[in-house]
Amino acid sequence: MGTKLFIMLPYYSHITPTFGLASFLKEKGEKVIYANDKAFKDLIIGQGFNFMNFSYLMEYRVKDLKTFFGLFFISILDKRFKVRRYLEFLRFANFLERTIKIFKPSAIFLDEYIAEYYLILIKTEVPVTILNTRCSTLKKKNIPPLNSLYIPKQNILSTLYCEFLWSNYFLIQKINEFTYFTCFLGVTETFFWRRILAQNNLKYSKIISNNHCLNKSINKLQTINLVPQSFEFLLSRTGINENYLHIPHRINLNSKERDFYIQLKNRISYRKSKGQKILVTSFGTLYDPNSEEIKLFHETLIQIISEINNLFLIIISKRAYKETENVNVFDFIPLSNLIEYVDLMINHGGIGIIKECMEYNIPMIVVPLNFSTDQPGCSARIKSHKLGSLLNIKNYTKLELKNLIINHITEN
Repeated sequence: MGTKLFIMLPYYSHITPTFGLASFLKEKGEKVIYANDKAFKDLIIGQGFNFMNFSYLMEYRVKDLKTFFGLFFISILDKRFKVRRYLEFLRFANFLERTIKIFKPSAIFLDEYIAEYYLILIKTEVPVTILNTRCSTLKKKNIPPLNSLYIPKQNILSTLYCEFLWSNYFLIQKINEFTYFTCFLGVTETFFWRRILAQNNLKYSKIISNNHCLNKSINKLQTINLVPQSFEFLLSRTGINENYLHIPHRINLNSKERDFYIQLKNRISYRKSKGQKILVTSFGTLYDPNSEEIKLFHETLIQIISEINNLFLIIISKRAYKETENVNVFDFIPLSNLIEYVDLMINHGGIGIIKECMEYNIPMIVVPLNFSTDQPGCSARIKSHKLGSLLNIKNYTKLELKNLIINHITEN
């Protein structure tokens, strides 16, 4: 038995999907270590795994013109800016190499989102497996990219339209890369990656796969998609070196959290004994709590609950809303410990919530918020598999939302 090292993006939605696999390995006698941000130390240790504080490679994101011109002029005027960035890059590379030397893992599980870290790990000769916490990001025939709401059909027109969607996605990526290239006068992170590979007579283009949506990946490495394969479109085929694995895991709670859940479950059980249905709405951990669209949506939902006597609503939000007899608001709840009591879930199309709902056959109303993520693709798969309904947050009526809730509650 050896040590298995997990290097995942420091987000709840990227860490928790790996706990099922990590628990399986631990039960086999493996030592499991998570290299992650200290903000997740308690969560990881609470599941029985080892933790080490990990410093990620700094990313520069060009989201608007102000950022573009700011970085562009710094690149022109500050001649040492690229030197500082390269030194940061080298410090990270040395840090990652030292981490491997210290812990001597027998295998590494690497988040697909940061797959380029593999270009440093090559020298260690430790086996690396890519973990993708979403549906497959790989380009496949007659399957649209993950940021699309399109549901493919088994005909030539659908195949051509999916090719168009992929071509459009890749074109946008090229434009973004050119913008980034211009912003840094050609000295981008890709330039650094190429430089470090050249020292080992390796080529970036031979190792990195750009044939993916939302991120890059690694050619010839095994990729495990941590989702049920049944959730993919029926027309989807498994790619070369691609596998699926879904091992459900219930989050272990500390004593304070357990006391809270006992109280909450007692409250829910009492409501259900009175014939009330439990409706939960959660838009994940990354959405903007100050969004006026979400604020209006929640306020509309609270109005609807006041008109339907047999519903109890739980809103999971960092924004405060007025609570009523049938409306409770919490800033965060690990849904894996609550989901079995839920009758209807309203969510943003995040794969974590979707997997929980699928496990307990809970219907969903999906409201995708971010079309530069996998939320549209997940939403399309929900509709395709008849697991729930879709709602456009920019174009809906109170009556439409109310009817959707009533229909799902009645069917359930």
